[in-house]
Amino acid sequence: MAKNLLETSDIKITYHEFNRLSSKLIISFGHIGSGINEAGFGTDLSRSLGVNNIYVSQRVGTQYQKLSLSQFFDAVGRYVADKKSYAYGSSLGGYSALYFGGITNSKIISVSPINHAHPIISSPEFKDLEYEHLEIKDAPQAIINPIVLFDPHQKDDVIFMDGCIKPAYPDATYLSYPFAGHTIL
Repeated sequence: MAKNLLETSDIKITYHEFNRLSSKLIISFGHIGSGINEAGFGTDLSRSLGVNNIYVSQRVGTQYQKLSLSQFFDAVGRYVADKKSYAYGSSLGGYSALYFGGITNSKIISVSPINHAHPIISSPEFKDLEYEHLEIKDAPQAIINPIVLFDPHQKDDVIFMDGCIKPAYPDATYLSYPFAGHTIL
């Protein structure tokens, strides 16, 4: 069963109930090119594990800037209230897991997190996109430290991690995978 929790021209959040009795929930976030979809990164994994999934997608080119923390929590809060939740994503989805995962106090698993619209990276393709999010260190923090996977040879990933993630989560578990590339998974 899929249930639409929030849909705008820029964001779609969909709840997938794969196991009514599951005490666990995976909130997964689409990557940079995933677009508006009802299912994506993490949805099949959730199904295979027998846990429910909330999939968060964004219109290509928006870098999740059109989703506020309060909109996100209003959409998903009641679904995480009595569950052990995980926020999971890779690349832009990894950034989103870190940014939004704190407000739901989820266990965060972030792979090669980056947001190319952030001023520390400021990729030319996003120069006209206003970065509207708080710094991760100023957003709500998860009580359980995240797990962050990265390749230390990916320059932009390391810049983003050192400048944006480590100030928020200095005690996170950082797992280095040299030469794995940005797409570690």
